[in-house]
Amino acid sequence: MVKIMQMKAIKLYFQTPLYMGGERGAIIPVHSDTIFGAIINALIYLNVDIEPFVGAFEENRFSISSAFPFRGEKLFFPKPFHINSYINKKIDKDPNLEGYLKLKKFKKKKFFDKENFEKMINGKIPDLDEINYEEKYGYKVADIPKIVLDRITVNSHLYHISQVFFEDNAGLYFLFQGDDEIFKNYIKPAIRLLGDEGIGGKRTWGLGKFKPKFEDIALKTQESDLFVTLSLTIPKNKNVLHLWDFIKRGDWIFTRNGKPRRKPTIMMVKEGSILNKDPGEIIDLDNYGNFSGEIGHKVLVNAKSFLIPVRWKH
Repeated sequence: MVKIMQMKAIKLYFQTPLYMGGERGAIIPVHSDTIFGAIINALIYLNVDIEPFVGAFEENRFSISSAFPFRGEKLFFPKPFHINSYINKKIDKDPNLEGYLKLKKFKKKKFFDKENFEKMINGKIPDLDEINYEEKYGYKVADIPKIVLDRITVNSHLYHISQVFFEDNAGLYFLFQGDDEIFKNYIKPAIRLLGDEGIGGKRTWGLGKFKPKFEDIALKTQESDLFVTLSLTIPKNKNVLHLWDFIKRGDWIFTRNGKPRRKPTIMMVKEGSILNKDPGEIIDLDNYGNFSGEIGHKVLVNAKSFLIPVRWKH
């Protein structure tokens, strides 16, 4: 039976380039733990009591996805992993060179528009002849040269950082599903502040500033015991995983009220992975050290799932 999932799309129209660190080409998507951490820091800056917000998140009253590209009115979604499983079987069976090359292109394609994503989650494979394999997502990554001076010798050193540049009518969006009061009282004010302050790294350089737009969207899905996650996650039960890949998450914590502190490296399940229903969890970094003592408040890492039902005969 077809069902409609109602969600909010928070679109970020960047006014300045975005810096997220990490490897070149691996900057997009901006992961859900980063989005959640930025929202928490913005709420703390606004002197908002975050306990009800975190409590509602722990109780699964709302979910936050990772941030994916949009261009114009077109939203792009990550390819669910079960599609590559299907493509791998087709590649093994297809002796036709032209068909083989087309399947390889399809396998390499990272994001798909909403129409094709809905086909995939509802057990259909998009027509390979109708896919735009050269489709642009509205952004490019460029290495920008920078010079740093040694404080003692005053010698200069050249280095490069990767920045994301967006077209005028393009940017990133993430999804919110759940309690309308949470959206109104916490998400909206936090995002509006982040638009002015910037998101990501090098904000003191003026990077990561954006204008937000809030839209309602709906996804057509069907009842299923399988799901694709649109966020990073750490399932409570590891046996729920069917098709997945891992990503290492670490980096630094930069807060307004404390000193920088390196995060521990945590392995998470990537967006697009297929699993049974599992909410994931919030990780308290005090389990890895005295983070709250050193920084001045608890540091929580979002490893909760953003689940979309998937029809797949596995």
